[in-house]
Amino acid sequence: MTSWFGASKHLGQQRARLGGAAQTHPEQLITEIQTAASPTSLTAAQLVEAPGERESQLSAARTLRRAARRRFEGAHDGEVPRKHSAAILQALQTTRPWEARPYAEAMIGAAEANDIRTAQEILSRAADRFPEAPQLAYAETRVRQAMRSIEGDNHSNDTADDVVAPMRRLRRLDNSVRTVELLETLSAQFLIGSNGHDGPARTIEQIRRVVNSRNGTGDVFSSWWKRRVSDYVFGPADDVSDIQSVRQRVAAHRRELDALEEDLTNRMNVLTP
Repeated sequence: MTSWFGASKHLGQQRARLGGAAQTHPEQLITEIQTAASPTSLTAAQLVEAPGERESQLSAARTLRRAARRRFEGAHDGEVPRKHSAAILQALQTTRPWEARPYAEAMIGAAEANDIRTAQEILSRAADRFPEAPQLAYAETRVRQAMRSIEGDNHSNDTADDVVAPMRRLRRLDNSVRTVELLETLSAQFLIGSNGHDGPARTIEQIRRVVNSRNGTGDVFSSWWKRRVSDYVFGPADDVSDIQSVRQRVAAHRRELDALEEDLTNRMNVLTP
């Protein structure tokens, strides 16, 4: 029988050179997990005894969450990977109380499952502890996006600025937040549909300027990240003139853009001040 820690270690050993994102086949990982111990057997004590694998555990939880989303969006059952991801993150919240990422990952997982109540409960536990954590601000923005999508016109007074307010609060701490804020703003503008043509057009142009900028740092990840965003938002022709085309590309690549946003925010400072 494959052990859970064996699956996690295997995952951690295959981390990508760019961004440190775990690269493995999610379906293979799910199969390994289904033959391993139940998620409830992953205890805080076990994680304390295996400190070298904690990062792998977080990577495994993220991979499982993303696999659950793919299954859910493809009309398949995503409950197995989602439960295992949630179990890992709950244990990590106990063993790594100084770090925001396990809370943020759990919030995003709940939002992707349309479980807004659970996401808000996690936020209530973490907000005071991590008032300036980019990961938590980003996760809160994702929860607001999910809430707005579920509730439709019941909150017609909401604006795109309301949705991305958590990200805006942190712009003064890390300018990288601005790029993610713009992407989330564009999604909110398309979702809410109350900003007319000018709102999305301005945001699209701002995103274009950011991804085409040269920061001169030689950061391989940053260059790769900007290229991927540009490909998904503007396409190979770098087309920004047709708002509807951009909207269709953003909708078609929403999952990939979310993953890029997560990868960027996860590279920022993760400890409490």
